[in-house]
Amino acid sequence: MEWFWLVAFLIGFLILNRLTHVDQKLNYQRRKLDQIASHLGITDHELEQRLIQLIQGHQEIQAVKEAREALGLSLLEGKQYIDKLKKSIPSNRIR
Repeated sequence: MEWFWLVAFLIGFLILNRLTHVDQKLNYQRRKLDQIASHLGITDHELEQRLIQLIQGHQEIQAVKEAREALGLSLLEGKQYIDKLKKSIPSNRIR
């Protein structure tokens, strides 16, 4: 009976390890697609409008958080994305 639990634990560990690896690859692919879309000028209009609202309301931390969640970005990438978006907003539109 001890062997059963040992084998079950090992199988569970291997499955979890593989799922983590697949999740990392998926996030990498998502970031690459976002970079390509950004380079081509293709954006998610609704997300961008929401982030602009947050920036205009001086809620940049929340904007970074929402950008990271929606686009699968790291903290640095999220900050850079928001900074770039902020620069694209005319100064008179930021309150």
